[in-house]
Amino acid sequence: MTESDSHALLRIGQLSHQFQMDRENTPVLQDIQLHIQKGEFITLLGPSGCGKSTLFQIIGGLIRPVTGEVMIQGEASTGKSGHISYMPQQPALLPWRSVLDNVLLAAEISGTAGSEARSRASEWLKQAGLAEYEQHYPHQLSGGMQQRVAFVRALMSPQELMLLDEPFSALDAMTRQEMQQWLIRIWEVHRRTILFITHSIDEALFLSDRIYVMSARPGRIIEELKVPFSRPRTDELVLDPDFAAHKHRLYQRLKGEPTA
Repeated sequence: MTESDSHALLRIGQLSHQFQMDRENTPVLQDIQLHIQKGEFITLLGPSGCGKSTLFQIIGGLIRPVTGEVMIQGEASTGKSGHISYMPQQPALLPWRSVLDNVLLAAEISGTAGSEARSRASEWLKQAGLAEYEQHYPHQLSGGMQQRVAFVRALMSPQELMLLDEPFSALDAMTRQEMQQWLIRIWEVHRRTILFITHSIDEALFLSDRIYVMSARPGRIIEELKVPFSRPRTDELVLDPDFAAHKHRLYQRLKGEPTA
């Protein structure tokens, strides 16, 4: 273990998991080892079905792995919930609650939903471009706007570590690009620690400080890439020849081809 590993906000060591299917054990994750420092934006990049979402459930304490450990802020949290905030693929907003009340849900659950939380929620909705929609209901919002509300709700959670599980996968290409740009702007202001799941190479390169590349099932970490692009990042980054070169290399890794 390196010194950076030992002081990590999240550290996963030698983690493996399997499911029982048709009375046979099917390996899902194999010897996963990774770490995340406070304030980093880290992405898990891998093909569909490689175990990324299962790993999120393990980090969140919903599943106990067959072997390995999860450490959050230096404390063992394997099989324990309540240590992370989570943003799923779908916004999962409560249709009978207004935008503001949906955002305040995380504060209510944590017992911190006072006037200060309400003021903070209003400010973050303003930063998200949703100030005039506080009293609207989810069905009155576009898909991208609903995802913004879901992200602000996650920001309201007191946990430092945020897990984002392909939150833009259901959006059309243009809205998805706009949401990526919005997310990176908000993150650069608040610098919450994010672990992000995607199978989009462009998305991973555009958003991340580091990328863990996963193999097909059983999911293994086959590469760790430190993204070399400075921040803040703009739309023009995708036209950079270095961006294209890294994209090609990651594509080869995901296909299981050798790289130079």
